[in-house]
Amino acid sequence: MLSTPFLYEESLSPEDFQKIGELLLRCSHIEHVLGNCLKAMLRITDEEAIVMVFPLGIEHRFQRIKELAKSADLNAEAKAALVELAATLSHVQTARNDLAHGIINDKEDEPTFHRRSNRRSVSKDDAFSAEELINFVAHATLSLRLALGGYGKEEGRHILPPRPPIPMYLGSPGK
Repeated sequence: MLSTPFLYEESLSPEDFQKIGELLLRCSHIEHVLGNCLKAMLRITDEEAIVMVFPLGIEHRFQRIKELAKSADLNAEAKAALVELAATLSHVQTARNDLAHGIINDKEDEPTFHRRSNRRSVSKDDAFSAEELINFVAHATLSLRLALGGYGKEEGRHILPPRPPIPMYLGSPGK
């Protein structure tokens, strides 16, 4: 196998790489399920969603969901999930972007994820502290999808767990 010319790999353990992969895959699934939520609200087919929904980024998907929700007759579970997603999704996107787009700076005591685009550096421990919030958003997303109906064999309800605290490093949305 061809080796990489980058030296950061020595700064992260196999467990660190596993955790990064787990968190990023959870975020990918959140984005996918939000796409299915929008598809359900639009009442379109899978093929139509491939053209109209899935090319959209997560922010646009959620914005469209919120706009449609204003004129939809949503049940209590869907409304509760939307409230939770509105309060937490931007934090998860920030955490995801730190992991997905940050380069490893290993010149400090602890490796950091650095994003030059916004001059942001996040310690590995801080980045990993978002796991509980990411898991919560996954629950909220699934809750919304099931509350919208039409999901086949998995039809039903998904009760939301209590919202965990926002990790300190994430601050307010957009930071």
